[in-house]
Amino acid sequence: MIFRGKFNVIVVIVCIALCAAACFTAFAAPARAAEVAVLDVARVIDASKPGKAAQRYVDELKVKLEAELESYKKSSAGKSDSAQLIAQRQRQLTERYQAEYARVTTLVRSRLDETVVKWLNSSGGEISVVLPTNFTVAFSDTTNISDKILKLFNGVVVDIVKK
Repeated sequence: MIFRGKFNVIVVIVCIALCAAACFTAFAAPARAAEVAVLDVARVIDASKPGKAAQRYVDELKVKLEAELESYKKSSAGKSDSAQLIAQRQRQLTERYQAEYARVTTLVRSRLDETVVKWLNSSGGEISVVLPTNFTVAFSDTTNISDKILKLFNGVVVDIVKK
């Protein structure tokens, strides 16, 4: 016999036990997969109070800037370089609108993201990932949290006018 003495036998038994444990761990069934939820971001923003307020704000801004351009056209009529001045003013107003639209969109989206994170943290660990629906191929209605987030987001105040 290769193994002599109690000590050697104990060492061999411990080694066999450790190898068996390593094999069981390596081939064990994976832990329960993290639960994933999906969110229709565009629908939530479009249907929410903050989203509607943001849309109203940019719509009103567009009307105001268009009126400003029309007024400028009237005031510069008859000038020799009026077409050039009007084109320049139109570019300025378009840039102003685009910058404000981007600011408002970013603000609303960041507040929505904060709302989703708060909901996720309060989900009790049941959900660990929230994906936008446009990043998924298919999903079950039971994973769609859009209605839950919409209810929460309707309670959020987004100060759109504050810069």
